[in-house]
Formats: sequence, C-alpha cells, structure tokens
Amino acid sequence: MTMVGVSIFLWSLVTKLPYTNAQYPKLGSDERSIKSAETTEGKSRIAVAEGSSDRSNTTVAVAALSAGGHRANVKIDPLQSSQTHETTRVVGEVEKARNYQIKTKEFSALDDNLRPEKIAELKEFLDIKAADYTDMDSTQLNSVKNNILDELIGQKELPDGLGKYMVEMYRNRKHDDTWRDYCVQHFAPYYERRWPDGATSGDPEAANIRSAYWDAVQEVGCTIAGTALIGLEKVSRMDTQIERQRVANKAFSYAVDNSCPAKTRTTAIQICALMGEHAVLPTARTLAQDSKNMALRMSSIATIGDLGSIGDRDALQNIVQTAPNTYIRKSAESA
Repeated sequence: MTMVGVSIFLWSLVTKLPYTNAQYPKLGSDERSIKSAETTEGKSRIAVAEGSSDRSNTTVAVAALSAGGHRANVKIDPLQSSQTHETTRVVGEVEKARNYQIKTKEFSALDDNLRPEKIAELKEFLDIKAADYTDMDSTQLNSVKNNILDELIGQKELPDGLGKYMVEMYRNRKHDDTWRDYCVQHFAPYYERRWPDGATSGDPEAANIRSAYWDAVQEVGCTIAGTALIGLEKVSRMDTQIERQRVANKAFSYAVDNSCPAKTRTTAIQICALMGEHAVLPTARTLAQDSKNMALRMSSIATIGDLGSIGDRDALQNIVQTAPNTYIRKSAESA
C-alpha cells in the first residue's frame, strides 16, 4: 500500500479534523426539548432551601416571577431536578449546533475579493479563544475558524500579514491545541500561495513561518508535531531554505523512539517512507507485528510496502492470516 492510500485514514485517527454540518443533528430533532425549556425560561428561579437530604423531604424555594410574585415552598423530586438539568444541557447543545450552522452558512457565502474591513473582522474572529466563547463548543468554533482561514488563503490577493498572524495564534498558548494545530496546518497552503516559486531568501515573513515550523515539530505531546512534519516535508520540496535531510532526520528520530507518543510516531513513520528513509524499516517491521496502536501498526505496514523487499512478503502474509482486526489485515494485503 502506498502512503497516499492510508494517509487520510491514519491522520483521521490521530488528529481532530474539522467537523461538517452533517455531523450535527438537524435543528428540529430536539424540538420538543426546546419547547419544554422555553416554557420555564424566564419564569422562575430556584433557590435551594435548607431541608433534609432525604429524597422525600427535599424542599426548594421557588421564586415565581408571576404577576403576584409570591414565594411558595414546594417539594421537588431530585430525579425530576436531574431530568431538568439534562433538558437544559440538551437545549444548550442544540443551540450551539444552531449557532454553528448559522456561522457556517454565513462564512461559506464569502467571495474571494473581500473588502479590507471584512478581512479585519474575520481575523478578529479567528483570535477568539475557545475557553472564552459560549455560543459554540470548541470543536464547532475551530471548524468555523478553519473554514475562515481557508477563505482568507483563497483570496485573489492574500491579506497582508496573514502568515504572521497565523504564527502569532499558533504561539499563543491561550488558544487550545486543536486551533494551534489548525494554524500550523495552514502554513503550507499559505506558503504555496505566497511564494509559489519558493524564492523566500531574505523574506522575514517566510523566515518567521519556518521558525514556527521547527518549534511546532517539538510539540510531541499532541498532534502538532506530526502536523509540522507533514508541512515541513511539503514545503521543503519548493523552498531550499528548509533542508530536506533535516526534516527526514527529525522524522526518523521520532519514528524509532519508543518513548515518543504514538500519534507523532505514526506520522513520523509515514514521512520516513515518503522521503525514502530505509533506515526506518527495522522499526517498522517490529511495529507491524506487535504494536497495540492500530494507526501506528497500519502506518508501519504501509511503510514496509513502500520501502521493504521481497523478504517481507512472508511476514505480511502472516499478518493477513492472523490479525484479528480487519483494517490491519487489509493494510497487509495491500502492502
């Protein structure tokens, strides 16, 4: 199996990909929950009163915001209270999904010749921190922001300083790691648009992105290191300012390091295969036989298919015959 044949599948196993509308429920699917919540919204406040912890004696004070405004003590079953909390949670999730769909529709209608003030507005939205944003959850927010970056990089004229801005967001640890990863993912397409001929010598913006790449490739505790390796390999094909052997050496060092997290090793082994690093084969052969991580094992099998020899056929055939996992068997069959 070639690396191209498994790269998308493997990457989906080790990193969070942007969500699409199809992954969220239709707005009408929880309509009854919404209506139920709307009947109580703004009509009452619940203040917990002193009372027995016993279920039968649980008492709360309900301050009814009716015309009379009278306070009444009523007994509420904790189970009923739990169901109310669950309804509130569901309503919140549906509302976030609604906001996600609204924002997605809004930004999908953008053209490729945006006015400067609109670009400034979008850049401001990109810098929103997931921890500070309540209208959508972090996955939804990052998906919307990912689409905005796609739109900005696709403009007829690249927005001034967009590369610098992406680097700043990547370096800002107040952003969650997923969004920082997405920024690193966009370095390569921006690089290709900004310097299609690879002539970056003396350009401070290009130097800034390259520096960010080499910093990102050190972040092995999350998916960012793997993302940076993919980008470095791609950009190094067009820009001689990035030494391909340095990229290969970094990928090899992660691939053979047993202490390196599986998500980074999986990508590192793919990069080694892509760059023809045959020295990774002994490690790939071992991992193909006994790795407990499916993505890492599949990546190793595919690497053997790309770089291995006729002598590897028996080992691959053994995997086909004995591996209990369908994906592993299919990988070995295709290698």
